[in-house]
Amino acid sequence: MAATSVQSRVTPSTVFSNEHVAAQRFYMQVRQQSLALIEPLSAEDCALQASAFVSPAKWHLAHTTWFFETFILIPNISGYEPFNTHFQVLFNSYYNGVGEQFLRPKRHLLSRPSLAEVQLYREHVDQAMQQCLSVNFTKNQPEVAKLITLGLHHEMQHQELLLMDLKYSFFQNPLFPVYSNSRLPISNTALPLVFDSIKGGIQQFGHQGDEFHFDNEQPRHKQFVADFKMANRQITNGEYLEFMKDGGYESALLWLSDGWAWLKQENQNAAPLYWVMQQDQWFEFTLHGLQALDLNAPVSHIN
Repeated sequence: MAATSVQSRVTPSTVFSNEHVAAQRFYMQVRQQSLALIEPLSAEDCALQASAFVSPAKWHLAHTTWFFETFILIPNISGYEPFNTHFQVLFNSYYNGVGEQFLRPKRHLLSRPSLAEVQLYREHVDQAMQQCLSVNFTKNQPEVAKLITLGLHHEMQHQELLLMDLKYSFFQNPLFPVYSNSRLPISNTALPLVFDSIKGGIQQFGHQGDEFHFDNEQPRHKQFVADFKMANRQITNGEYLEFMKDGGYESALLWLSDGWAWLKQENQNAAPLYWVMQQDQWFEFTLHGLQALDLNAPVSHIN
């Protein structure tokens, strides 16, 4: 009887209401996480763009907000007033069908709007988004609800990009700024390197299921894969260091022609990006500052 009584209270509307609360919580968690990422940063830090292929942290904050304003609020909320109509161009990225874009290599020139104004922009959009996250709206507009979910995963991608871009920009500073003071874990001793045999055949690829996924994870399809071998672990910094000591950056036989030409360009360092030699010892620049090279960690940032 107790089980029946509980079950009788779980109506479709109750389930939808629970999903609605979870959606609101998910939205605020993602949006607040972006702000948490810039807490250790100054306004000057948030404006850094050391190269054309990275973007300032401030731009990431604004662009992810632009997504919700452009694709959710303006088309679906009657009477919605954009925070600033110029932002439709300034913070458009590669959405050619939406309109004009400000040139990516010049994003560092956008000293205005200020970081404080970008944060006000986020508050304006978040407040308006509450209507789109209401039970009645999402229930009657399932495609918009899916677009909101896409926007949140899009913002999480930009959170990762924000940190990657910041790390590259900080690396240009000879002071090697520290983003986070938390301690980095030291890697355990690497397992002996062996190559495992993997049986080939017809394999299934692509997303399967109803949960969120990006469009490039579909369609589900079959593909023939030949037998192959794969290492049981990643190559370590220590092993890559042995490759360097053995003349790996000095033998054209180990490089494709384009790679060798790149290597021989002026000012190209014969080491992975973020490796720094100081007093005959290798260090690696991280978001935690300059750290002694962890020989057992997987090597990264190599071409």
